[in-house]
Amino acid sequence: MSNIIILPWLNIREPIEVGPFRYVPVDLQYDAMEYEDREILTQAVEPFRIVRERSLRSFVLVELQGETYLRSYSEDEIERFKFFNNLLTISCLSNRMFFQPMGGYINSDTLEYYIRRYSPERNFQTVYGRKRDGHIMSINTERSEIIKKPVHVSRILPYVPDITLLNSLIAAKDELRDRYWYKIYNSILNFISGNTDNIKISPTQEIISLRSSFELLLSERNLQSDFSDVIVEFTELRLLEEFPEILERPGRLEITPEVPICEAWIREFIALRDHLAHGNSLSLIETRWSLHEHLLLASFINPVILKWFLQEHGQYTLNNRDIARFKAFEQLAGVQHFVDYLERENEEGFEYPWNTIFSRYLHRAFIEEHIRNNE
Repeated sequence: MSNIIILPWLNIREPIEVGPFRYVPVDLQYDAMEYEDREILTQAVEPFRIVRERSLRSFVLVELQGETYLRSYSEDEIERFKFFNNLLTISCLSNRMFFQPMGGYINSDTLEYYIRRYSPERNFQTVYGRKRDGHIMSINTERSEIIKKPVHVSRILPYVPDITLLNSLIAAKDELRDRYWYKIYNSILNFISGNTDNIKISPTQEIISLRSSFELLLSERNLQSDFSDVIVEFTELRLLEEFPEILERPGRLEITPEVPICEAWIREFIALRDHLAHGNSLSLIETRWSLHEHLLLASFINPVILKWFLQEHGQYTLNNRDIARFKAFEQLAGVQHFVDYLERENEEGFEYPWNTIFSRYLHRAFIEEHIRNNE
């Protein structure tokens, strides 16, 4: 019995080497391949649907390097694949852009994988789960299942992961002490679980996961002070009083206008998580930042905190784009982003405030990098 591993919703342009595995983009309409391979792959993806009744034509195929894509994977090899797929997932999430209607955005469910069993007699079967007693929960063939693309997953444009981060993480696994790698990997797992966009996952669950992700990277002394200390490494802190749009909002926490906005944000983020984690209703707490604003800002800054942690342990070098994220964070935290822009989106020259702010910092980073490379 052979297996095939596919990622039906991921869209990449070029093959990606991920440890011992190779992620290969396949397009059944245009790629040249042997007739037998085309038939096998067509059968493998027949249940998957993007729109209406049309089966999937393009997808990502996983190969163990030096082996055929159709092979009998051992349980250990499957676990290794899951591990490396998590590293690829955080590398994709690290590179995403927000407020991009035509692409550049990705979530962890985009890298959902399926392991399908193949035999010439039965064609393909999908194993859906396992029970605590070890028995398989459900096996379906392509004749008895249709797997629709989740509505919160987009495949508009090919996506480019952060390959530098990916390679740094792979190297760090072997080079760092177990204590530090434990922090890194479990932070990654928590970040992934807090960035699904799945309607079945509540924002409360996501904010709890994101808080855990931060704590693993910033827990040597105190999450609040450590977070501010990292931000101040790269930019001069701006006070809350400089952002009247945020300052004037009601908030349960007594935060004076003279504190840095990054400190005000992390304090409220921690308090909001603690409030929700103890089963309290969101309506019982007033916050300057809404729950969704907290999730947005945390998801934006967490991957670069991970990169900072890797740099602290000699496994990564922050580049100008990374530093631009640190520099932009306080300005992004000082603007209301979840506003109904439906009437303005079609206006000529309209741009989301998030993109206006962040692109300014990215532009400066590109100029600085260009000057440095030409000195």
